[in-house]
Amino acid sequence: MKFDKFSNCYFDFESDDFDIVVNGKKKLRFGGGYKAFLNAVVAIALHQYLAESGRHGLGVLMMDSPILSLKEGGNETSDAMRKGLFTYLADNQDFGQVIIVENSIPNIDYKGARLEEYTHDVNRGRYGLLIGYTEEGLIGKA
Repeated sequence: MKFDKFSNCYFDFESDDFDIVVNGKKKLRFGGGYKAFLNAVVAIALHQYLAESGRHGLGVLMMDSPILSLKEGGNETSDAMRKGLFTYLADNQDFGQVIIVENSIPNIDYKGARLEEYTHDVNRGRYGLLIGYTEEGLIGKA
């Protein structure tokens, strides 16, 4: 998923936090954006593993803003990571549904993925989560 200068990753079974180590560095030592990204990657990996090898898969994985805080001054690494995460999901849609709520998604080819844009505008996109409802109530209700 295009993690910056990736070389290796593993679970640290010996530590009290039982978390991942990436490129020899514990996840807790990364910045907030990288931690959110790594949490998303682990969730996706577990979702895929359970779908392929588990007795019961999750069916649906929902994530809120896994790349929102990956804004490291607009550098190419963060852009590559944002695109890498979404490209991976677009290319691997066979292990269950993944729903991501994100403020701004990267410009990639989403292939067969379904995108919903919440616009807060009754004339463009979806106003909000519940179809037909606005802050004023039901659309078209007399």
